[in-house]
Amino acid sequence: MNNCLAEWTGLSPDIMTEIGYSGRLQLVHIDDREKLITFNNDMHHAENNEIRTIEYRLVASTGKIIWIRDRSKVFKRDHHKVPTHILSILQDITHEVELRNQLIERTQYAEAIIDSSVDRIMLYDQQLNIIAWNSRSAELTGVSKKHAIGKNLFELFPKVEKDEQLYKAFNKALLGHYIHLPNTKSTYTDKYYERFFIPLKNEKGETYAVLNLMHDVSDTFLQKEKLSELNMILERKNKELEEKNEEITSFAFIASHDLKEPLRKLYTFSDWLLNRELENLSDTGKSYIKKMANSVRRMDMLIEDILVLTKIDSDKRVLKPIDLNAILDRVTGDMKEYISMHGVEIIADSLPIINGNDNQLFYLFKNLLSNAVKFNKAGRNIIIQIGAKPVEAKMLDHEKKLPGVDYQCIYFKDNGLGFDPKYSKKIFQVFQRLHDPQYYEGTGMGLAICKKIMDNHNGFITADGQPGEGAEFCCYFPSLNKSLLP
Repeated sequence: MNNCLAEWTGLSPDIMTEIGYSGRLQLVHIDDREKLITFNNDMHHAENNEIRTIEYRLVASTGKIIWIRDRSKVFKRDHHKVPTHILSILQDITHEVELRNQLIERTQYAEAIIDSSVDRIMLYDQQLNIIAWNSRSAELTGVSKKHAIGKNLFELFPKVEKDEQLYKAFNKALLGHYIHLPNTKSTYTDKYYERFFIPLKNEKGETYAVLNLMHDVSDTFLQKEKLSELNMILERKNKELEEKNEEITSFAFIASHDLKEPLRKLYTFSDWLLNRELENLSDTGKSYIKKMANSVRRMDMLIEDILVLTKIDSDKRVLKPIDLNAILDRVTGDMKEYISMHGVEIIADSLPIINGNDNQLFYLFKNLLSNAVKFNKAGRNIIIQIGAKPVEAKMLDHEKKLPGVDYQCIYFKDNGLGFDPKYSKKIFQVFQRLHDPQYYEGTGMGLAICKKIMDNHNGFITADGQPGEGAEFCCYFPSLNKSLLP
């Protein structure tokens, strides 16, 4: 970045560098920020030799408005052909814009009297005499163009002079001020108008006339009032819903705690019987005790999964940048003995940083790894591949994808039992199991929890598999946008 931006804005080059992207964005006129952000984001889709142009305003430290023309092109791409550097040439075009605006102002007189306009258009001079009056004005007021031209505005419409806001606007515009009055009620009807007072100036900068445009916003104004009422109702309903959710969450925690207590006793007694009274039990009794112990263990797992699902559903923390490599390290550390016991080989590539909730991402990775280990094929070494790949918005076809948003796909691929592709959506439903629970422990909630986590991250999860050939689960997270401000 050279010194031009610093010179234009009145800030030192060091400060311009220090305040970074977000600070420099604040120097852009508030009405132009959104389009500049969109422009910078769209640069990621530019062709190699394509030059894109935008004009926007900067606000100097003195308050002066400076018009900038920005011409940008992709300067460097990474090995995925994703732009990493943007080269931008900025030019001060303030004088050019001023000349352009003067030209627009000179042509507004002719444009103002176009009778096809749906708005009321009037032009008045320094003496408040009407010098232009379009057909829409005649239609709505009942005053013909022939009768209006040359008449004094306040004499023709005396109520306007008595309206303090309108009176000030008509006169202030004659002093060269651009005036905008949104949603002002007509002095003669029940309609609402958005009014614009645009001064027309000569070469010396003197205002010789004012263009007055009135746009009927009655329907919009009334709809906004209704929308405001609906928003208040919706806000109240949302508050009630939040209170109900808190009640449900509280109930789930309390109920699960109360359920776990008798389960612990059942597990303790069944364990006691198996350890101390085994010789006194018949083979049938031994079988029943073991089945009871297994049922208790499955019930305990089910309650635990319900608790996890409840926690995830109620966790509304703001998403923040999370290094997925750190999440994977935490999960593999937590599952170290389980992974070692099953002789699992994990092949993991470097993973990206995404916006997320570290606690939920931990559950996501742990459930997907547990599934890959659990549903293995006898006699085959378990191999799990974990990696990431960027996916452009245009390459995705999924009902939950956000329009125009690129994604990071985090995949978990195994060589286990796999499944029939016709169940690729059904497996994410609560309590859905594709394999015999007699041989494979679980509650049927693991993938439902994964789906809920991805919903909370504004993403989605997909599954693909073939019987006996393994499965692949892909988690799609919205990519972090790193817009560049020249």
